[in-house]
Amino acid sequence: MPRNLLVPWILLLLKQWEAHGYLLLQNLQRMGFPTIDHATLYRELRNLEGQGFVSSSWSTDGSGPAKRIYAITDAGEQMLRSGADAAAAYQRMITGFFDLYGDLMGISITDQKESGRKKSKGG
Repeated sequence: MPRNLLVPWILLLLKQWEAHGYLLLQNLQRMGFPTIDHATLYRELRNLEGQGFVSSSWSTDGSGPAKRIYAITDAGEQMLRSGADAAAAYQRMITGFFDLYGDLMGISITDQKESGRKKSKGG
């Protein structure tokens, strides 16, 4: 997974809801960033905050220690739109790769996925 997709994912999650770092980390891992760690995420959040794309505040709601809650800013929303455009371009590039790969290998990636499902079902 290219690192440059991490920022749009962070911004997208923050567009959905304000969140603390641990919740963001859990969601990022579920979304395809299994190797991201706390240090990487918090470094990226600090960078985004320094650039004005994210804001943060301390929350003392609930039990336990205070948590830093992150939110997307207006500038962050503009950056998110740019990130979505970049991800769309990346998707077109990957689709082109698999289209050419399929043509050269005489296979369809869709057919491969379907035959894999049939085999795993005992077919």
